[in-house]
Amino acid sequence: MMGFYNVLLFILHVLLYLRRVICNYLLYISRPIGLSFRKCTATQLRDDARSLKKLPIHLGILVTEDHISFSDIANIIVWSIAMDISCVSVYDIHGVCKGNKTILQHEIYKKQKEVEGSKYTNSQFIIANCDEEDVQNGYFKPGKSHIKLFSLEDGRKSIADLTRQLSRSVMKKEMKIEDITPTKVDCILQENLGCPDPNLVLKFGTTDSLLGYIPWQIRLGEILSYPSHHKIDYKTFFRLLDSYGNTNQRFGK
Repeated sequence: MMGFYNVLLFILHVLLYLRRVICNYLLYISRPIGLSFRKCTATQLRDDARSLKKLPIHLGILVTEDHISFSDIANIIVWSIAMDISCVSVYDIHGVCKGNKTILQHEIYKKQKEVEGSKYTNSQFIIANCDEEDVQNGYFKPGKSHIKLFSLEDGRKSIADLTRQLSRSVMKKEMKIEDITPTKVDCILQENLGCPDPNLVLKFGTTDSLLGYIPWQIRLGEILSYPSHHKIDYKTFFRLLDSYGNTNQRFGK
């Protein structure tokens, strides 16, 4: 009997692998031909953004790969900024991006200069780790794109901090236990994290796991997978956004 289940599990893994290969191939062959021979400029990126049915307000980047390319992550961020996506968050389980924020920031500046050309300005975005303040009175600073860096510890820390915060409020009689509702918890978590839930999460890597990605951040978000962020080109990024635009999100209905 165990041999039968082992064979069944093997077949299931093969089918999942084939599904991933087929999806990636379909994504590849469906790339817009006109994008293949163009250099990315800020004007062209904004024109492309207007051609999409919808854009995420918050784009989440989930990297499950062991090695992280700051240059390629910076490309995705700069394309997003040029398309007027308000918030971009980057998650990796070990916090490599958080620990190398200065390196990532330098790469973003470099890529942004390539896209913006003579109109380049280094004041278009604010980059901060999860535990750093980058908002004013709970709101995004106008005219800025916000880049948040997360790791596994941020999810654990957020839960611990929220538990202490609610406990103190109940002990001080500032609120009742009955007041602690899912909606209330959600509002506090968003306020503490400094950004809304992502509308779209791009998962890079072949690992079939979210590796501890902050769970309440993906309740209503669409997750699209791609084998690797390494050497990702603009054609692929645009097609992923186009796939999101054509998705009918039912929000659990």
